[in-house]
Amino acid sequence: TCVSRYIRLFCLLPVLYVLFCISNGRTRRVFSSSDMQYSTNHTHVGKCVVMNNQCFSGLLERHGTEEDEKVLRDTFEGLGFTLQVERNLTARDMLRVLESVSREDHSERSCFVCVVLSHGDEGHILGTDGKAVPVGKLSATLTARRCPSLWGKPKLFFVQACRGQEYDCGVQTDSVVEREPCVTFCEAPEEDFLCGYSTPPGYFSWRNQATGSVYIRGLCLMLEQHSSLEMTRILTRVNQWVALNFESQTGHQSSSGKKQMPCVVSRLTKELYLRHRPRFERGSVPTSNNLE
Repeated sequence: TCVSRYIRLFCLLPVLYVLFCISNGRTRRVFSSSDMQYSTNHTHVGKCVVMNNQCFSGLLERHGTEEDEKVLRDTFEGLGFTLQVERNLTARDMLRVLESVSREDHSERSCFVCVVLSHGDEGHILGTDGKAVPVGKLSATLTARRCPSLWGKPKLFFVQACRGQEYDCGVQTDSVVEREPCVTFCEAPEEDFLCGYSTPPGYFSWRNQATGSVYIRGLCLMLEQHSSLEMTRILTRVNQWVALNFESQTGHQSSSGKKQMPCVVSRLTKELYLRHRPRFERGSVPTSNNLE
């Protein structure tokens, strides 16, 4: 009947419209891979700020953190980042560093990275003066409102610190490590932020007094070996490397033979490729698995 024909024609209209759009290029944006990737066509890759607190008033010195700084420098400079290292900062100074970064012009930079190495407690990171800075304030300094030139660009935070007092069970190895006080780092305050943690909420993070932390070593090693991969795939490999290559040995039954598993909170809206830079020098990160 005429009615049934009209019904069939009406049902075909959406399909016909899609075919019309494809033939006229109107869906080109939907299928464009460039729309799913952050731009890396800027003059500079970006800035990497490393805040390394080692010596504290009234707290234990963080032995081994200088090794973390070395491998971070080799890795991120090798990737083309401009490195800014700040050592032994008070709580207020940590905020000042990032507030200063937020006032810079990042127009010709593709992204921003911040690595925090410090003591902490629940919800805070401690300055060398023993005072706590709320971790939410650190990443909040680089929101679109406070740092317009980083709007729409990826902002990565990596944190080496504990997030609790629980252990992952494992077996004994041959190294001596010390554990760090606890910190809970804030999640990404808005889109285009990624926070990489050395351990999940509620668990210890580990640092070797001679060779640095297992998380930073794994992060740098995977960035070196797989810098052409998308960032979340690299961080998955970091998780695997740390999980398979670390077990604690403290000399105490309650804390020896424990494992560690990093985790990531991502609010990135596109894929991030740092790309491999020709001047990147390999071999700057120790690869021995029996150090931790």
